[in-house]
Amino acid sequence: MDKTKINYFISFLITAVTGIAISIFLPSGESRGGLHSTLFGYGRHDWGVIHDRAGIIMVIAVVIHILLHLKWIIAITQSFLKIKKNT
Repeated sequence: MDKTKINYFISFLITAVTGIAISIFLPSGESRGGLHSTLFGYGRHDWGVIHDRAGIIMVIAVVIHILLHLKWIIAITQSFLKIKKNT
């Protein structure tokens, strides 16, 4: 796996884990029916910030990935749609 794929996987993993942690362990609302008021010393807001930033990094990585492979995406799309390239 190359560095970009590893970084994307890490960002995805952080986003998924923090989303699960927020929803299970640190739910919103007055009653706080969750298991804890903090998790590893971070409150709901802190986990939300980590979750949001990891999500933003993941979106940026996806956009960069698409831009880097745009010629390939166009070529494959044209071959699927049987569009002849104008030369």
